[in-house]
Amino acid sequence: MSEKEEVVEVVRATASDWETVADLHARSWQVAYKGIMSDEYLDGPVFDERRGVWETRFKNSDMFPTWICQVNGYAAGFACVKKAPGGVEEKLGVFIDNLHVLADFQRRGIATRLMQACWAWSKENYPEKKLHLTVYEDNKKACAFYSAIGGHSCDPHMYTAEDGSQNMCLRYVWESKPGAA
Repeated sequence: MSEKEEVVEVVRATASDWETVADLHARSWQVAYKGIMSDEYLDGPVFDERRGVWETRFKNSDMFPTWICQVNGYAAGFACVKKAPGGVEEKLGVFIDNLHVLADFQRRGIATRLMQACWAWSKENYPEKKLHLTVYEDNKKACAFYSAIGGHSCDPHMYTAEDGSQNMCLRYVWESKPGAA
């Protein structure tokens, strides 16, 4: 293997990965949500708040199947689907609750691989269902990416973020494998 070749692997998270996922989540938010969430929140309590969320979720990991994408053994991103309650909706299908890739690893196909892991899990467990997620409308890079891999935007709605701010969100829906076109 040459120096420049990367080994990229998507693995199912285990109970011991909760701190890695929490750290990825907070670090991703600090970059992606700058100007969307308050600096006070992103520079302060985001790490402790995300740790609390993921420690709890991993205690019920069967309800939040999660995948980590590793690049040369380094955790570069993660995705999580919400199994229930409310994670599998009749009309919209399986909900991707989180998809985050660290800024230094973006534009390398990592998010597409994570989306495809969610799709594969979805088709195995709910074969007739679509896949969907929500995104801040002001997160233009993410919106462009979701459109580029075949997501269809719908359902604009207001959302109260963890820092208390009100933000417009969009829902993206996939009826076929993301990025397969």
